[in-house]
Amino acid sequence: MNQYQFQAPSLSTTNKLIIVSVAVIFVINAILSAIGAGSLFSILALSPQGMKNFFFFQILTYPLIEIRPMGLIFNLLIVWFLGSEIERDLGKTSYRVLLGTSLLVTGLVYALFATFFLSGLGASALYGLTGLNFILCVAYAYFYPDRQMLFMFIFPLKSKYFCLLLAAIEFYFAVFGGHYIAAWAHLLCMGSAFFMLRFGLLNSLVSRVHDFKEDSLSHQRQKNIKKSYLKLIKDEEKPGKKDPKYWQ
Repeated sequence: MNQYQFQAPSLSTTNKLIIVSVAVIFVINAILSAIGAGSLFSILALSPQGMKNFFFFQILTYPLIEIRPMGLIFNLLIVWFLGSEIERDLGKTSYRVLLGTSLLVTGLVYALFATFFLSGLGASALYGLTGLNFILCVAYAYFYPDRQMLFMFIFPLKSKYFCLLLAAIEFYFAVFGGHYIAAWAHLLCMGSAFFMLRFGLLNSLVSRVHDFKEDSLSHQRQKNIKKSYLKLIKDEEKPGKKDPKYWQ
């Protein structure tokens, strides 16, 4: 008998950080809006106006801002249910590289088009965890293609077909729907994640990260050894230090 994958896994470290960060930003933004003190949306969401104002950090912060309570809850649950299992099996470093690279590529492509092509079209801002969750859906379908999931919580589908159906829906919205910018961004997230997993780019990037960490640790060890050595020489050759008078 097939088991639908809705049992809650233990919350992993990276996803705990994501959930806490997004929830805290949501609460702060809600408080600021309630007291009429502005909003974090215009600062953190990726927008053409932000690129004009040189808010390049928006390329990194746009997934962290959510403005609708139900969207917040739904997206965080997906991060918890799908992301924790993927991080456990994939590993913390590989998981972070997969999410970070896919989101960064999407943000850079949007920023490029927003700066040169969309600034005069009233383009909407890019924000929210939906793109990240589409990355998780691709990874889940890639690693567990035959697991059963419930589309719209009713129709059972294997995860690989579930992911293809989501991609088809987003493509429809990208071509015929009104939210074409967000839909293309979601498709780019999915495509980036699939490309990295399918063609081994993720393993290559993770290897580079490990090499960078090893080089940094090695350099830090050498600095520590050198500092310790210099400190020892300084203590031994301290100017004006008198020899002990053993006969006293």
